[in-house]
Amino acid sequence: MDKILGSKTAKNGFKNENFVVATFNDWKNNLLAQEWLKAMNYNLKEITQVQARKIKGSYKADV
Repeated sequence: MDKILGSKTAKNGFKNENFVVATFNDWKNNLLAQEWLKAMNYNLKEITQVQARKIKGSYKADV
């Protein structure tokens, strides 16, 4: 049973990563991304570009 739960958790984590990347990359139109950027103390008027991507390999970190 724990193996199934772990697998589901991992799959949902990958879906969440895709969602976060897509949200940040559409920051000019996406209010959620804009709120995230403000929460990180960025001034939206000063941002010229946001580029989010998934990190591959063994360098991933849980945030």
